[in-house]
Amino acid sequence: MKNINLIFILLLLVVSCALKVTTSEQGASPKPFIIGTYASPPYAPDKTTILYDSLISQLKDLHCNAYTWLIMPDKKSFEQLKEFLPIAKKNNIEVWAMLIPPTELAGKPDQYPTNDMHKWAADLATLSLTNSNFKAWSIDDFVHNIKLYTPQYVKEFQTVAKKINPDFKFYPVCYYVSIGKNFAVGYGSIIDGIWFPYRNESVKADLVDDSHVADEISTLRGYLGKLPIFLSVYSSGHGEYGNPTTEYISNVIQSAIQNADGLMVYRHPSPKWDAEKYKTVKAAIAKGLAEKK
Repeated sequence: MKNINLIFILLLLVVSCALKVTTSEQGASPKPFIIGTYASPPYAPDKTTILYDSLISQLKDLHCNAYTWLIMPDKKSFEQLKEFLPIAKKNNIEVWAMLIPPTELAGKPDQYPTNDMHKWAADLATLSLTNSNFKAWSIDDFVHNIKLYTPQYVKEFQTVAKKINPDFKFYPVCYYVSIGKNFAVGYGSIIDGIWFPYRNESVKADLVDDSHVADEISTLRGYLGKLPIFLSVYSSGHGEYGNPTTEYISNVIQSAIQNADGLMVYRHPSPKWDAEKYKTVKAAIAKGLAEKK
């Protein structure tokens, strides 16, 4: 009888230890699947005042838990991000920031105060310290500008950011055709993941064929290993590839939820000016989450 009791106690200890390991590895509250929209917030009739509360309401209605703020090259945009962050935090919305590379601003009247990424990395990481929901930043069309954003340069400004907040992430915008072994060797150890705009580039670049989402993500994982891949779906038109259909948007969203590490909708759809796509995005996210494995 004593032997049986001893065996029973030992079994309880083993199970208890296993549960502790699982809890420790997974954490008390597992990180939710990131689903958000990008830019194009709702404005007041004066076209200068951003309606923060309306943006929050729309994000919740779309089943989103994140939003990417496009920092425009003007005097107000960065300050508006600072205003939005505490409002988003109260509503459990994670916030990322996006910067435009200098090549896209060439010849335009509005410019950032600086294009020095050391300075931006420091400013954004510092902002994240006082706003715990400010989790990540990105540079648009990063892979189109790797002559500027060399591995050494990225390593330098990442070091600046990580010294301030080790948990502040950098997810540059990276297109399928630009990611391979060389990219992985040069950048895989110094970035925190990628923002991946799906454009069917493994076959023919377009916003028509939605059937290669899973395959492209799988290929990218082969290069990038455990780095997270946040798929971006075009809900708005593209100058070269046209305007995606609601069916395309829906299918890409659902596939992304099943295969990627998160989803960002490009751009934030308006329930007033683009009601059909707004409804499509909302329904697709709800269905994708319901079916998520």
